[in-house]
Amino acid sequence: MNKNSIKAVELFNEGKYEESIKEFEELAVADPLDFSLFNNIATAYFKLGKFGKAIENYIKALEINSKPLEIYQNLAEAYKNNGEMLDAILTLQTASALHPENIDVKYHLAKLYKDDVQFDLAMGELEVILDQEPEHLDAHYDIAGVYFEMGLYENTISHLNKVLETVDNSADIHFSIATAYYANDEMDKALCHLLQAISVNPAYYPAYKKLGIVLMAKEEYEEAVDYFEQYLKCDLPEDEKDEIKAVIERINKKN
Repeated sequence: MNKNSIKAVELFNEGKYEESIKEFEELAVADPLDFSLFNNIATAYFKLGKFGKAIENYIKALEINSKPLEIYQNLAEAYKNNGEMLDAILTLQTASALHPENIDVKYHLAKLYKDDVQFDLAMGELEVILDQEPEHLDAHYDIAGVYFEMGLYENTISHLNKVLETVDNSADIHFSIATAYYANDEMDKALCHLLQAISVNPAYYPAYKKLGIVLMAKEEYEEAVDYFEQYLKCDLPEDEKDEIKAVIERINKKN
């Protein structure tokens, strides 16, 4: 790496993206077949939020060398941030076709499908991943999210429990399981996991609100008020506090 390359990288690492672009562009004039320079220029533009320029330079990099998966993933992310979801998906479909055994590409493609509300396609990719790598926790978590969106709550719970086998001290996972049980009208199981979430992390404030909601559904109003009042002690926006106070007031009037 020559002095100019070192300077360009240093500027990039310091967050001086516009200056780093100038340095990388000068290097690219001298060596127009170095795809990594265009990838670096694109990434600097991405950091600046100039997604159109990022896309333009990622495409240049791929025109020089169509193999690196990283560039396809970078290009897809730039398309996504530029509101061009179809092009983002097509980019990763191309990458997946070039490297059909690469799980990382399949996973990122599945996440794009999920973001684009193409749940059947997302599920298909995630199922392939789990066939190849049954302990892929991120895939279990994401397929659980897909099942939840489709209203298949038992499947959601099954996959989240798989995650919980490995991450047994996660308030987030307990909360997600509780949410699925609540949606499936299994209030006692929802309560159990919400209490576990608080046990793992007493400062996990969403669980206090959800406990109040679940207890209201069970018509256990005094207990619901207790948890809503604990929720009010958390650092909440004023409009959220006003909403919860109104709920408490309605419960107290009923009783």
